[in-house]
Amino acid sequence: MDALIRQHLDAPFDRVAREEFSQVTLGQLIQTLENLAAEQRQAFRVVHGWRRAHFPDLPLLPINRQLPHSAYQNLEQHLDGDATTLIYLFDNGVECFSLLGQLVDRPEVSVFQQRLPVGTRWSFDRAFQQELLASLEQSLHFRAIPLLGRPGNNGLEGRFHGHLIKFFEESLLETRQSLNLITGILRVQKTISRELDFERLLELIGDTLLETFHFQLGELELYDADEQRLIHQVTWSMEGQGQTLSKNLQILLDVEQEQALFAAGAPVVLDGLKQHAMVLNHKLVEILGLRFAILLPLFAGDEKVGLLKLYYGHPEVISPTRLAWLEELSTLMGSAILNAREHTRVFELATKDGLTSLHNRRYFEEQFNLELARTRRSGARLSLLMLDVDNFKNYNDRNGHLAGDDVLVQVARLVKQSIRSVDLIARYGGEEFIVLLTGADLGVGRAVAEKIRAAVADFEFPHGDRQPGGRLTVSIGVAEMKPTTRTLEDMIRRADAALYQAKEQGRNRVEASL
Repeated sequence: MDALIRQHLDAPFDRVAREEFSQVTLGQLIQTLENLAAEQRQAFRVVHGWRRAHFPDLPLLPINRQLPHSAYQNLEQHLDGDATTLIYLFDNGVECFSLLGQLVDRPEVSVFQQRLPVGTRWSFDRAFQQELLASLEQSLHFRAIPLLGRPGNNGLEGRFHGHLIKFFEESLLETRQSLNLITGILRVQKTISRELDFERLLELIGDTLLETFHFQLGELELYDADEQRLIHQVTWSMEGQGQTLSKNLQILLDVEQEQALFAAGAPVVLDGLKQHAMVLNHKLVEILGLRFAILLPLFAGDEKVGLLKLYYGHPEVISPTRLAWLEELSTLMGSAILNAREHTRVFELATKDGLTSLHNRRYFEEQFNLELARTRRSGARLSLLMLDVDNFKNYNDRNGHLAGDDVLVQVARLVKQSIRSVDLIARYGGEEFIVLLTGADLGVGRAVAEKIRAAVADFEFPHGDRQPGGRLTVSIGVAEMKPTTRTLEDMIRRADAALYQAKEQGRNRVEASL
């Protein structure tokens, strides 16, 4: 039969198209006719034959055997073992479709694509099909099964083209959506792949995802292995109607169902959020106008990293192809977050004080040099505070070193609460702390120092009444950067001198170096 089909492929015919298609396209041609038959439930006949080994992208037939008035005849048993041709003949008694094909073997086609190109002859011409059937019956000694039942309506060719155009239109839309998604994933990869600071990474992820996926509300929960649960990390939102949503806002989902997402390990689509059983706070969903969500478990290898939740105010069509690409996004984000968290942990071990969680002296010195260079370029002001806990040895001796450690932790917390986030604080050594105030002259430096002094003096420390003066206090020295300032040591020397003066004048004071 292989030779017979090749003969008809090469013979000249009127009203018979000669084209070259991929197997995927041919599969869709055949599938479209099968779907039309299923819709019309009319009498039809199919004669077909090809080797699955050579045409893996063609549909498995017969798929519609249960339809009434249908008859299939498979010619595969008449094919040679190395047959590389196909035949598909469809007839509804009024109109017909004929398709012949042969694999094209061209050296310039890559190994990956070598089984895709197929040279074809196809037509809706009945004379062409009748000649094919006659040749098959004569050469193979078989008789085509006659049509059963009553012939269907006319218009096969028009319906076929209409269905095919609709399919390719949807395929083009899906291709565009997938391309946009792939482009977005590449943008995310380019943006976050080299970022190792954890807090900065979360900002970049939020900005990039909002720009790429245009969701109304996004949440990131990270998995805590010790507690074996997801912990809310951050909320991202579009600004709408002049209102910015709180970063702590959270759509609550059923905990057990959230955990089950990791067992499946694949993106999940939720529709109808206002009534969905997985959602716990339906009222908030209604207020925000959310209708649809994509839940994306994040992994780094086999390790659970977190859960990304994207909420929309309108329904989204997510095809299996797009879901597969979202899984790639899951791996990308999971690895980036895991790397950043580990880097941040190691970085903090090297740059932070283990007791107070403030930066250590070495880190402070490095940052001061950077800030000093920026200040010289911009001409801005810069002030330094040296802070010491008064009579700290007395407190340690009377209450123990553990109580003394608690005092240092609390003082560090009070200082942090009294300065801006852009300012820098470090534990300088023992009971001493150092603070760098950016853009602050001597007057501002004194005001901030006084704020810190008052906060410590007003705080009720355990056993503070046993201290001289009946409370635990601090003394602070302030120095402003001068044009002659060259190093951190220059400013520390002047701030330390002011601190010594505050101690000499009775402690619980602020003094400035003029």
